[in-house]
Amino acid sequence: MRLELGPLGGRNFRLLFAARSISYFGTYLAPIAVAFAVLDLTGSASDTGIAFACWTLAQVSTLMIGGVVADRLPRRLVMVSSDVANLCVRAGVGGCC
Repeated sequence: MRLELGPLGGRNFRLLFAARSISYFGTYLAPIAVAFAVLDLTGSASDTGIAFACWTLAQVSTLMIGGVVADRLPRRLVMVSSDVANLCVRAGVGGCC
């Protein structure tokens, strides 16, 4: 008897699912790491708040620019480029701390 995998039966969907899962894990883990790094370095709740305000400002500005770019370039290029840029930024932040 063969096990039915549904959408996970397709190779391309499995690859997309795995890539997005890893990306989301890193995306949602990074703010927690930043909070603990700021608290460890400064011990100040105010500095942690300022770090999150800067984080939010960077996200909002990136979303506005990213929307314009996404309308003008192919979807695959935008997805791959944004994930590579995300990896570089996260690795840079991780390397600095």
